[in-house]
Amino acid sequence: NGLLDYLDYLSKEKDILTSKFYAESSENRIGVKVALMYVDQFTDTYKLYTNSIPNTSGTHLTGFRTALTSTINDYAKENKLLKEKDANITGEELKEGLVLVLSFIMPDPVFSGQTKDVLSSSEARTAVQRLVSKEIKVWLDANPKDAKAIIDKALLARAAREKAKKAKETVRKVDNK
Repeated sequence: NGLLDYLDYLSKEKDILTSKFYAESSENRIGVKVALMYVDQFTDTYKLYTNSIPNTSGTHLTGFRTALTSTINDYAKENKLLKEKDANITGEELKEGLVLVLSFIMPDPVFSGQTKDVLSSSEARTAVQRLVSKEIKVWLDANPKDAKAIIDKALLARAAREKAKKAKETVRKVDNK
């Protein structure tokens, strides 16, 4: 099953919080495949590929993160999981526990540097963002328990970050006296 089997491999021996999300699309010789799930971890795990070349980051990841963040925030507000006055969930908060496999196919990709580690083709961001925005919304609507688990995990990450910031400020105040 390709990406879904890879997702299982990346998340083995971890407590799984959500079902698997998978979507793929292709148009004008550009193809996108995305598989993700959330696990009970504090770090994210992601594997990115462009034309089967492994990448460490790039415009395809930027497009994914933008789409995930805005779609989750829209869903959270529509379903009253986030109050209107609450700050939006950030991309950083959504990273905790994310296991992602993203495969991008395109003719003549542009990379920064010789190692082809970072994809810099602007088409990648747009194509991935469009697919993920549309398909993630459908998945969240069909899987409200998964949506709530993702949002709760992100809000827990926010609370931990805010408490750590307060603790750091308290220590600095004590040290300055």
